[in-house]
Amino acid sequence: MSQSRAKSNIHTGVDPELLRSALQEGMHERMRVAALQVLYQIFAEEVQSLCGKRYSRPTDDAPRRAGSDKGSVFWSGQKIVVKKSRMKQGVRLPSTPTLVKRVK
Repeated sequence: MSQSRAKSNIHTGVDPELLRSALQEGMHERMRVAALQVLYQIFAEEVQSLCGKRYSRPTDDAPRRAGSDKGSVFWSGQKIVVKKSRMKQGVRLPSTPTLVKRVK
């Protein structure tokens, strides 16, 4: 590789602090999306364990799916609105009190 080409690869003309900030912001956003995906997966697994598979006929005493409610989680001091599953017969998801706050 010629010396002039090596220098052009090293110097991009971009402020290193600006680049670092943009990379941090991008990683933060990806982590937020991944955390929300995990949260929704936890909800889905809990609902299935309590109510059975979707569209199945539960026994009379088993809880049933009843749509969803709005809730919120806090990520890095920012409030994010999420949909949490709701079930009939007053059953709550085990993770709800620790992970989600109800939005009114």
